[in-house]
Amino acid sequence: MRKLAIIFKALMPLLSRNAKLSAILILILSFSSIFAVSFSPVLMSKITDGINTKNQANGNMSVFLWLGMCYVFLITTTKIISLTSLYLQSMLRVSCLSSISNKFLIDIYNKDQPKSMNENTGGVAQRLNNLTNDLYSLINNLAFNVIPPLFQVFFSIIVILISRDYVVALIFLVYICIFISVNHYFTTRVIVYRKDLMKSGVQAYTLLTDSVKNISAAKSCNSFEFFFQRYSGYLLKDVVIQKKYWKNNSLLVGVTSLITLVFFSSTFLFTLFRTVSGEVSLGHFVMISSYIFLLSSPLDNIGQMLSQVKQSISTLFPFFEKNNFNEESLSPSIVPNSDGVNIHIKNLKFKFEDGVLFDNVNLEVPSGAFVTIKGRSGSGKTTLANLIARRLNPADNEIFFNGVDINAIHRSELSDISYFVTQNESVFMDTIEFNLRIAKPMASRDELLCAIKLASLTDDFLTAGNDILSIKLGDDGEAISGGQKQRLSLARLFLRNPKLIILDEVTSSLDVSNADIIMRNIRQSFPNATILNITHKESMLEYSDSLIMIDNGEVAMSNN
Repeated sequence: MRKLAIIFKALMPLLSRNAKLSAILILILSFSSIFAVSFSPVLMSKITDGINTKNQANGNMSVFLWLGMCYVFLITTTKIISLTSLYLQSMLRVSCLSSISNKFLIDIYNKDQPKSMNENTGGVAQRLNNLTNDLYSLINNLAFNVIPPLFQVFFSIIVILISRDYVVALIFLVYICIFISVNHYFTTRVIVYRKDLMKSGVQAYTLLTDSVKNISAAKSCNSFEFFFQRYSGYLLKDVVIQKKYWKNNSLLVGVTSLITLVFFSSTFLFTLFRTVSGEVSLGHFVMISSYIFLLSSPLDNIGQMLSQVKQSISTLFPFFEKNNFNEESLSPSIVPNSDGVNIHIKNLKFKFEDGVLFDNVNLEVPSGAFVTIKGRSGSGKTTLANLIARRLNPADNEIFFNGVDINAIHRSELSDISYFVTQNESVFMDTIEFNLRIAKPMASRDELLCAIKLASLTDDFLTAGNDILSIKLGDDGEAISGGQKQRLSLARLFLRNPKLIILDEVTSSLDVSNADIIMRNIRQSFPNATILNITHKESMLEYSDSLIMIDNGEVAMSNN
């Protein structure tokens, strides 16, 4: 219950006013339905006893008519409530899925490493899919398959106690206690196997995504059988995991169904015997039989539903427990009047698992400087840039922007003042306009076209005329070259207003003419910004004020 409370406590602030209203109405309708369903056997009992004692012959036909109309009204109300609840639940589900997707993506957005080394975008997407499915399952099962049957049982026990049938009421109570105990025992085991099943599903989807992405390599080598063996081999392992889960899940359903059958059969036969022997009325027999009929199907499934609820909670709880979703505390802003960023590196130490890369690096880049970073391949140029951009995490008090430790700067502020153009920039499977607006959502059409021109991207799409913004790009920028992807990334830069610009081999796929045009445009568009340019091209040195050389972990800076 504690975990469930934490989940809903974290979820409720995320819901809209209409979604919260839907949740309240669902609860009200659910309890109304419980009352209607649970009270209908009482009416049927009264009608049966009345008919059996031939009260209709004594001029009480109106009583039967009213009882009959009440019974029909309760049944009709139950159906209407069910349809209304289903609609409200679908609306609530949409809101919940939107909220959890938002928080899931924010969680990724705020992480330095959105995914692990053993996971690709397919695996990440599958984790979100698992969360949304479990949230829907939790809402659906609680609203329809768990709470109503349990309350119906307790309401039935109260009615039976009022009728003074203490033996049957005791049987119902014993049934509930045994049922809950058995369900808890088996569910604990099922949850363990389900976690393995969920992990296996994510890994299978990761492998499938990787296979689809790289199928062209298998095609070029004519090795489909070898290519498919990797995926089919994993599916065989997945089958073993699934068998363990479904075996234990089936055992849970089978045992709980057997318990339900034994107790309800005993109750029915016991009440039948007492009715025939004259201990209880025919109406009482109809009431008990009606409760058995009404509850047998829901309770037959409630074991599995309770198990699913617990399984959903075990999946959702770790996610919602992180209720701050990696949000950082706000820090003092960098000097607001500064157009550039002064970078001060002090005793920087950094190492990967395979060894030390930097040891006691000291460096200062003045505000507004254009600095070229050079070094052999693997020397650490991009690593140094990633540390400065905080894509890798340096230790505290090692890198400062205008005197402020970068670890104390809020992530959103860091994104506002700096812009990192990488070799492999992300391209959305959408229009060029969307791919540019990601840099400046409120940009005008003229601003977008100007950015395209500054990035020398216009000539590549002359056939599109003025409709260049509506051109749709494929997955990961399919159908455009590496140079075009780089210029699309640079067009985003021209829509930003950064104080620090980091360029990582951004002209590597460009010809000399385009590279020169773009570098001139960058210097002219951002005359006061601090610019770090990683490049192997000697021609790019003419734009530099200073040069940083990296060799065997040693970092030295000199004037160009």
